[in-house]
Amino acid sequence: MRRFYFIRHGTTEWNEQRKMQGRLDSGLTEAGLAATRQLANRLASLPVDVCFTSPLGRARQTAGILFGERGVPVRPLDELAELGFGELEGVSVDDFARRHPAAFHALWNWAPGYDPSPFHGEDFATAARRAEAALRKMNAAPKGEAIAVVSHGMMLKLIFEVLRGRGLARFWEEPVPGNGEVTEVLMDQDLRARAFSRLALPASGTEV
Repeated sequence: MRRFYFIRHGTTEWNEQRKMQGRLDSGLTEAGLAATRQLANRLASLPVDVCFTSPLGRARQTAGILFGERGVPVRPLDELAELGFGELEGVSVDDFARRHPAAFHALWNWAPGYDPSPFHGEDFATAARRAEAALRKMNAAPKGEAIAVVSHGMMLKLIFEVLRGRGLARFWEEPVPGNGEVTEVLMDQDLRARAFSRLALPASGTEV
């Protein structure tokens, strides 16, 4: 068994502005930075041997605060990047819904029917293969190591579906992880989860 801690990056400017991010980036907000530093304090006693992170700036910034500043090796992994939204990256959620109503509905309700080809985005099946490749690469770390993973909402959901061994038809049975949410997973060598839990963290002395 290997222990993973999966974490979504801190809140960004585009999260607050309700813009599609995908492979484009926006910085953490002041509130996002403060919450990430608070989370770092709460994770300080968590034994982590290595942190893998999406190469995108918002994830790398989060990983650096959470783990890099306490000396844990932080390794970017391309496969952990967010689902690509092509020409809609940087576009507001409302504009996406107006321009491509069928794709917008499928994105949030029926993953198997999501077709991003009109705007050159990435489909779920392709991204799911990328999620599995990420798990295989991370699982090649020395046995016994506890691994932290900092990534994005859709990519984390895809990773969780691989770990559950489920198809895309059940993708929306659970919500997207919140910014800064930590999910602990025990994974076997077949890339299947034996236990899933939202990590209970000790209270911080700097709650705001």
